[in-house]
Formats: sequence, C-alpha cells, structure tokens
Amino acid sequence: MNLSRFLALALATLCVAGTASAQNVVFDSITGQLTPSLPTATRTYMGQGFTPALGGNFITGGSVNLASAATVNYTNLTLRIQFWGTFDSTGGGSATGLVFSNPIGAPILFNAGAFAATANTFNTFTFTLGTPVALVGTGPFGITFSFQGDTGTGLASTDNLTTLVRTGALAAGTNNTGTAPNFGYFRNASGRTDFNFQSNDFRQIGANSALSFTLTAVPEPGTVATFAVGGMALLGVAIRRRRA
Repeated sequence: MNLSRFLALALATLCVAGTASAQNVVFDSITGQLTPSLPTATRTYMGQGFTPALGGNFITGGSVNLASAATVNYTNLTLRIQFWGTFDSTGGGSATGLVFSNPIGAPILFNAGAFAATANTFNTFTFTLGTPVALVGTGPFGITFSFQGDTGTGLASTDNLTTLVRTGALAAGTNNTGTAPNFGYFRNASGRTDFNFQSNDFRQIGANSALSFTLTAVPEPGTVATFAVGGMALLGVAIRRRRA
C-alpha cells in the first residue's frame, strides 16, 4: 500500500472516532406519536422501563413533553429525572412489589424558570446532562420523570403538571413496560413519591402506549478511545514508511 493510501486510511479512522462521539437519538417516543393525552390522576411521578437503541448506553440528554391540565402561571418550573439500573415489570411477582431498583445516582434537577401553563396543551422541554449517565449492561433500564411548579409558596408537585402519554410505534429504542401490543407506563397511583412504582401502578391507553420523551447518547469513552488509538497507530505506520 503506498503512502497516500496509508494516510487516507489513517485520516478516515480518526474521522470515524470523531463522528462516533456525535449525539445519537437512542430512544424516541415523540416522533410520530399518536393520541397524545394527559394520564388520569394521580400523575406527579411518571416512569417506564426502556432499552436504548444499540450503542446508546452513555446518556447525554434528551427531551420530554410536559402536559398541562390547568392554566397557571408558575414563577419557576423544575424537571426531576431519576435513572434506574434494573427494571422488573412484575415487581418480583407481587402487585405491590417495586419495579425499579439500583438507582443510578440521585434524581437530576433541571430549572426551567418561569412558565405559563395553558390547560390541555403540552410543551417539549430539552435537557442536557452535565455528567453523562452510564447505563451498565443490556437492560432493560428504568426512568422516572417528575415536574414541580412554584406559584409563590415554593416548588410543589401537582397533578396539573405531568408527563404526556401517547400511543404509536417508537422511532428509536424499546418500551419494556407491559407486553405487546399493550405496552404502557407507570404513574404513582399508589401514592409513592420516591421515583419508584408498584407493579400495579401500570397503566396503558391503547396499543404501544408510552411516555413521550427522547434520549440522546454517545458511545462509551472506551469505544471512542479504541477508534482513536487505531487511527494514531495507522498514522505512525505511515510516517515510518515515509521516513524509510
């Protein structure tokens, strides 16, 4: 192989390493969603089991649709997200058993600032994780969303602020909550406020029910490093051949 071809291959490998760190949508239940609606009360904590698309275990951000049940002006709005390392839709075989375990860190808080909510509408909130969340293993994993609003007396959970639910095939990733075709989600009908759910908190509004959100990810750092090392090795070979 001549020098020019060596250099071309080495540069191409380095480009792949750079491209590999680009953001990829690994879960998407917003694109192409059908029948978006508010879940019935109680709905201050909403969650589901999920598996990201291939190569999506290093979560960097995403978006979630907030559904408003009333017209209210909030001086501040917050979104809280909890990731879970383990999901068991049966709750260990008990109706009151918990479906999530192995929390990945503490709940992550995002302040959205002042927000004017309008009844029976939804808004998309985009979030970026300061530190990516590493999902270890093949899943399924769990995620819980909780919104809080401040009307002048401090942040508080309210059924007027909840995560939108929807039906329709997913654009990316897998919903592991329920069985085909009646996949679904969890809402805290049991009254839990610890970001977890009992198995009987399961709900669905039709075929392919799910929460309305997306997740973005990059490959794990080791994968990118492997590409980079390979590229540097090829460059070294090309330089040595040129000197020879």
